[in-house]
Amino acid sequence: MKPLKRIIEIAVSGVVVFALNACDKKNTDDANVTAPTQITQQGTHDGTSASNTGANAQTATPAQSSGVATGDTHNGVSSGNGQGNATTNRGNSPTESSDDNGTTGGNSDNNGTAGGESNDRNTTEGNGTNGGDGNSGTTTNGGDDNNTTTGGSEQNTPTLKALTLSMDTPALNKDTNTTLNVQAAYNDNSTKELTNQVQWHITSSNAVKISGHTLTAIKDVNVTLQAEYQGKRSNPVTLSIYWEVNGHRLPPEPDPVKNNATLLGIDSNNNGVRDDVERWIYETYKDKHPIYIDIAMQAGRAYKHILETPEKAKEIHDTVVNAPLFCASYYMYYAKLFNDPILVHERIDAPVKSRYFNTKERSDIYWEYDKLLSGDSYPLPDIEKEKSFCDFDTSKYKE
Repeated sequence: MKPLKRIIEIAVSGVVVFALNACDKKNTDDANVTAPTQITQQGTHDGTSASNTGANAQTATPAQSSGVATGDTHNGVSSGNGQGNATTNRGNSPTESSDDNGTTGGNSDNNGTAGGESNDRNTTEGNGTNGGDGNSGTTTNGGDDNNTTTGGSEQNTPTLKALTLSMDTPALNKDTNTTLNVQAAYNDNSTKELTNQVQWHITSSNAVKISGHTLTAIKDVNVTLQAEYQGKRSNPVTLSIYWEVNGHRLPPEPDPVKNNATLLGIDSNNNGVRDDVERWIYETYKDKHPIYIDIAMQAGRAYKHILETPEKAKEIHDTVVNAPLFCASYYMYYAKLFNDPILVHERIDAPVKSRYFNTKERSDIYWEYDKLLSGDSYPLPDIEKEKSFCDFDTSKYKE
């Protein structure tokens, strides 16, 4: 019986050893298992992934979504371990790379791609998922929510620090244009041109018109402008608007109350013509021959004499008050007879007179002057002498 028992023990031991050897070989073969060479399923871009937490992958387990960003219609098979080491197979080559990158292992405990149920191709830095230090870049998270989380610092919208307003010129003639420019400065040192987007604050809004970058002067006054954007105002800029016609700069429009408070009114440039009348003359005759303005201004100076010295009516009647009338008559009727051009085609003195004696007090002075002329006759000058009554340089009007 003992030999038989020994034989049985030996046989049993052999079976155990054989079983152990077979198990070791099974583990070795499993450890060296070769991943499928290509998955051609399209649409969901799913592959086959396997992972464990302490050793190399042993079994390729199908997943609903690999989470691995691959190229169109080419899904690799990814295996990795808890240290983020992984290999992507594309086609028959485990190391082949292209524009469709696989999953690159990194040195982070949170690296790798978590398989999930997703039809999206989530990518970072191209078409793959890059393992990194976990502090920056974009990380693709697999899962039912299909979320993509951007790691690192968020991109903040720059904050407006200041607006700077500038214009081509600090002074501008009436009815002419200048260019405006508004520059915005931000806290990231960037700048932006905002002229078309700002709101304007103007001290005299009816003095200018702004369209885009263009400002048109409408009224000759001083104005201050500021631009506003997102509640922030620019630096103030002052624009001096003047009015110049034929090289002559006109006085500003006088205050009506102050101007009419006295007989003579306001003559700020001391040229003998009240400012409101001077401005009216240039506005009325600016588009006519320049001689209209010369004759009208002469009439304005003559009517000032009436207001100043109405008692000298007979002395100033022909030589001063009627002088612009004789001058106009020459250029309206007789100039051709003396080789001069006909330049005047309408009465000039009468409209100026109505502007000059525009208040009751001024009108009363004129009627006082007119009454003092009663009872005398006043002959007209010879036609060849009428030109001499012009008090301006007539040589500039030669043909």
